[in-house]
Amino acid sequence: MKKGTAKTAALLLCAAALFTSCGAGDSGKTKDYNQMFNQRWYNQSCASEDAIYFVSDYKLMFYDIASGITAPLCAKPECSHDTSDCNAYYNGSGLSMYDGKLYWVQQTSAGCDIVCENPDGTGRVTVRSVENGVAGEELFGAGGMNPETAFHRGNVFYALTVGDISQGEQTTFAAVTQTKLTGSDGAAVIYRNDDMSQISINPHGDSVYMFALGKDNSTLEIYRHDIQSGEGEVLYSGACPIAEQSGNFRAVVFDDMIMLVSNAGVYQYEFANSSLNELYKLDTEADSYYPCGIADGYVICGRSNGSSYSVRTIDFDGGVISDTTISHPDIDENLIYFPIGIQGDTIYIVASMWSNATPYVVLFDVDARSGEYSVLWSNKDDVDTAN
Repeated sequence: MKKGTAKTAALLLCAAALFTSCGAGDSGKTKDYNQMFNQRWYNQSCASEDAIYFVSDYKLMFYDIASGITAPLCAKPECSHDTSDCNAYYNGSGLSMYDGKLYWVQQTSAGCDIVCENPDGTGRVTVRSVENGVAGEELFGAGGMNPETAFHRGNVFYALTVGDISQGEQTTFAAVTQTKLTGSDGAAVIYRNDDMSQISINPHGDSVYMFALGKDNSTLEIYRHDIQSGEGEVLYSGACPIAEQSGNFRAVVFDDMIMLVSNAGVYQYEFANSSLNELYKLDTEADSYYPCGIADGYVICGRSNGSSYSVRTIDFDGGVISDTTISHPDIDENLIYFPIGIQGDTIYIVASMWSNATPYVVLFDVDARSGEYSVLWSNKDDVDTAN
């Protein structure tokens, strides 16, 4: 057995005893979408109380918080983890922790499969196959852009910007579909706005919240869809405060408010008075810090410096909480940094290279309050040995 494989296998076997098959369910596990992960670009991460899951080079990776072990999610003896026969092989989208299991969408020629497996990497099954995929018959094959996927309370919600040709001209519109995890019904369109060109979704409680930006970024619509009744309502429709600086737009829904952030600034929508207010502006042109996440009480901003990455956390009043720069001490090449999620006050960041010549991958954690960070794992030794 390869070095390190025995310890990893033992850890995964211990985890196997704690979980049942995907079809059984577990009332003690949440069926709510975790808004603290997949907030920016990297729609391939999720977390349980015990582990962080992310994707690297078509492999499902896990970081066990208690032991500090990071490895492919596979306990096969002598597995090289570099073929599709590996239990950790992954070629899907929308990776989520749902009902105590890992879920994702796997594209097929006819549509998609909704796939589930236990957090120890065992018991992978197809929950259901969906003809025309989670885009649905109306939108399947329409050339969707910037898709987002969210598993929440028995459904898969899918948002995308759709490219269309109308009277010989290229047009775009924003849409959201809903696909049930059980039954045989296909995906249903629950939101479509032909005047919008960007769309983001955030399930919270009994609702799914949608944030659509107009084609010139001058308008914003916040829409709430009730999952049980199927009814919807527009919470806000009007001038977009982020206007010409819509880059890195994100939103997180809390019980009493919605926090929105973009390159322009940080905004708050209050349910009590249905108002959208600016909390403070971000001067991204001056210091090149761009928003990459929202936590409970602060915004996370980042700045790429090539081989290093600066992380700044700012409270909702505009005060800087922490400011730090992270890097791998033995990697000088330029890396692309992806903040993948927040667990408590710990920010998890994956860094990788565009080039496959030296495909380094590094996992960091950063304390949002103190700014202290550590390198949790890197494949540098393996890559250097292979080269």
